[in-house]
Amino acid sequence: GAARGRGRGARMHEGPGKPARALVTVLRPESAESRNYRGLLARTMPRLEQMKKRAVVAFVSAGQSASRASVPANLAVMLSRSGRPTCLVDVGLQAGQSSALFGVAEQDGLASWLAGESGLSGYQFDELPEFTLITGGATQDRVFERVLHPRFREWLHADASRRGTVLLDATQVDGIADAQAVASVAGSAIVVIGRDVDPVSETRALVAELRSHGVELIGTVLLDRALA
Repeated sequence: GAARGRGRGARMHEGPGKPARALVTVLRPESAESRNYRGLLARTMPRLEQMKKRAVVAFVSAGQSASRASVPANLAVMLSRSGRPTCLVDVGLQAGQSSALFGVAEQDGLASWLAGESGLSGYQFDELPEFTLITGGATQDRVFERVLHPRFREWLHADASRRGTVLLDATQVDGIADAQAVASVAGSAIVVIGRDVDPVSETRALVAELRSHGVELIGTVLLDRALA
């Protein structure tokens, strides 16, 4: 059957597991970086509203630097603070960065669930009552292709979407083909681009691939060279 997430009460500002500096919307909510994410939220919200309550959006990128994971993470925080139930799912699996960003243990996440080694658990935080995090998880198995399995699609569009807006962090997947595959499962995407870092040809190839598979492009995010 479909997996059910189990909430783990975890405070982001206590104990050894503190959020990473890149999670600016939590650590520095009045900073210029946080204002940029508020602007992204304002640009994104009308499209999300058109998708009603069960929006699923993949964040994809032609490049693969760890810092790109901060974009879906910070937007997820902003969305949840706006009162919209939000679930961030790290489909980067073992390469995912969400556990480090939010300062939680990797433990049972998406990868171990896909490999059949565990149930699927989600982290919830006192400061963000509308937010759920499902980390990439750890496993010895190679499981990326299972993200494309009908069982994952069923869970994504049934159980996961009950949590409101679902953001799939695919910024750490390996290559354009995998990014396109995740975006096709979601049906819509936001493209994260490293300014002056990502070759224009690769970004164009990614966008063309998304469009050819009927993925709705919600927008793009440009990361400065120092972050990309």
